[in-house]
Amino acid sequence: MLQDLLRTLRTLATFRQPAGSAHDYERKCVVDAQTDDVQVLKRILSAYNVAKVKNCFSPELLDRIRLAATEKYRAREAGIKSGNVPEAAKLRYRRRTILLNEFNVSEINMTSFVVPELILEAAREYLGKDPTQAISAVRAIVPGLDDQRLPFHQDQTILQSPLLNIWFPLTPCGVTAPGLEVAVTSERKILEVAGSQDDEIPVERARIDEKLVSGVFGAEALWHPAMRVGEALVFTGTTAHRTFVTPEMTDTRMSIELRLV
Repeated sequence: MLQDLLRTLRTLATFRQPAGSAHDYERKCVVDAQTDDVQVLKRILSAYNVAKVKNCFSPELLDRIRLAATEKYRAREAGIKSGNVPEAAKLRYRRRTILLNEFNVSEINMTSFVVPELILEAAREYLGKDPTQAISAVRAIVPGLDDQRLPFHQDQTILQSPLLNIWFPLTPCGVTAPGLEVAVTSERKILEVAGSQDDEIPVERARIDEKLVSGVFGAEALWHPAMRVGEALVFTGTTAHRTFVTPEMTDTRMSIELRLV
């Protein structure tokens, strides 16, 4: 009971950031999909390369996806225990990654996820063409398992193409569950990678040293917003980002990374 109360108070404190903060990204980089027009999103992406979009997706729809993904994870755990895991799938199982085309949710087309027109129009301008959905997936991050955390990286380095990433949680995150940390900047530059080309995981090959990110953009540029179900982070392929996790976090986070190219 006390733990639940403390958790609620921490969550409320996170969402009540001071409006006068010098780097108040909760004020500068937030869009409401229900009340703002596409020009607001375009302006924020041009100035900061990342925007937090409120009222982006239906929480009820996302909860259906979460339940389907939970069942998929349970089936995977059973397969791991029985030793019945296809060789080609072992890496995805270990990284707790479910490609969107690997499972179905009634009346939801997971291979062509419907996103708000606000975001699609911003993507058209950024990409210079009608966007299509690239490799997208559900991921789960369990605190305490370090090998699941993603280091700083840029998606454009991995996909070798400009893109807009729509990242949205299926569970509340950023307070008691791991969130996402992004570098807020007007620059669109590709940073030197520190990862080895021998790494089997693409994101590890694209790994960027934390000191380089802070040195190029400044420590004050790093933002790890608390996110509610239904909200999304929209950011460009050049935005450096990583898993945000603290020792105090104990809840599992489930999220979708949907890439438009």
